Amino acid sequence: MNSTDGRLHEKFESALRDGYEVVKRRCGYNATRFLAMLQQQGGVATAKRLLDRAGEVQSGVTELWECGATGKLPGALNFTVEAIVWKPEFRELFSAEELAVAKKRLQDLKHQPPWADW
Repeated sequence: MNSTDGRLHEKFESALRDGYEVVKRRCGYNATRFLAMLQQQGGVATAKRLLDRAGEVQSGVTELWECGATGKLPGALNFTVEAIVWKPEFRELFSAEELAVAKKRLQDLKHQPPWADW
């Protein structure tokens, strides 16, 4: 991995961590398993692992959906791995298949992040 790739990986992991902090503060959801995965595997590997579970909606996605639905954090689904991988600056880190899995999960929840262009 060259230094540019390394910076992009770091930026992606920072986006995931920042989202985790917002969700913890606003929704009261402490995603300890997700945080442990980030610490052990890094952001990109964690996202790829979660997206590899095709068809499985992760419990965190459900928690964020509920948090958004109750009004605690409007747009809470924008903090999911599925939404963050669709940010234009991060798409190149993921395969077309991984992006398709993320898109389907979000569409199943009737959610489109503001930066997604589908």
